[in-house]
Amino acid sequence: MIRYAWPEKEDIDASTVNLVVSRQRRKLAREGIEVRIDTISRDGYQLTSPTFD
Repeated sequence: MIRYAWPEKEDIDASTVNLVVSRQRRKLAREGIEVRIDTISRDGYQLTSPTFD
């Protein structure tokens, strides 16, 4: 994810990704968008939605 979100950066910390994902979750909830960003341990994140199930 880091490689795609910040292709020009070499030193992005995982905590930066966690912060961005946390902010995105709040924005989605505030807008009433029925999508979840689930954390998959040791793997990354997964986007889930009623339309994807």
